[in-house]
Amino acid sequence: MDRPSLEAPSSELEAFVHGRSVFARLITLNNLISAPFHARTASEVDLTLNEWRVILVINALPGVTARQICDVFGMNKMNVSRAIASLQKKGHVEQMTSPGDQRSKNLVLQPSGKEIYRAIIHRARKNEERILSVLDPSEIALLNTTLDKLLRSAHDSADALPSV
Repeated sequence: MDRPSLEAPSSELEAFVHGRSVFARLITLNNLISAPFHARTASEVDLTLNEWRVILVINALPGVTARQICDVFGMNKMNVSRAIASLQKKGHVEQMTSPGDQRSKNLVLQPSGKEIYRAIIHRARKNEERILSVLDPSEIALLNTTLDKLLRSAHDSADALPSV
């Protein structure tokens, strides 16, 4: 049996490779932004990128729920659940039953989780500054406005999907 060709027609491949696809460029940018974390930080602090993202949200919003973390980063429920379970096992995060809703679990950083946050956040901010340094303030403002529009559209599209 013949295998399907993995090669895209040259015009599609060229459009993808040469950056005419906004989504391909966003994926590439995301991967390049995440690269320093994967290259150094992850092994130094024994953390996955999803665990780091969970720590970021809990630090900013102590008492946040897993569902809220999913909403903040548009993350998959299973990825967030696994990251929380791993962070709990490592002693970085504690889940507490919400006083207002016994079904809801609020998340807080343990001292070791706060220590990891402090150890990583400086590098993350430096990476952000380095990447954004090629833009002037008006371009950054326009980028933020554009990203807000795209995020609203993506959230609206995700909300419109039928549940399974």
